[in-house]
Amino acid sequence: MKLTEGQLTKARACKSAEELRSLAASEGIELNDEEAEAYFAELNDVHVSDEELDAVAGGKCTNQNCGNPFEIKHPDLLG
Repeated sequence: MKLTEGQLTKARACKSAEELRSLAASEGIELNDEEAEAYFAELNDVHVSDEELDAVAGGKCTNQNCGNPFEIKHPDLLG
């Protein structure tokens, strides 16, 4: 089942599996209790590793052009 970004946003905002099931029904998607519980658990199983958190919080550079942020790396930009 492919959901739109809007549907995913609404689904992530649900506070319970029953609320998720109700939302799905309003979108024309039928879920039984077991499916709603499984999808709700999956939507709320967000784990960020310490490394991922450090990268976001510390501004970790993930490409090879790191270093001086003011250094121009592309000769064609020198004019």
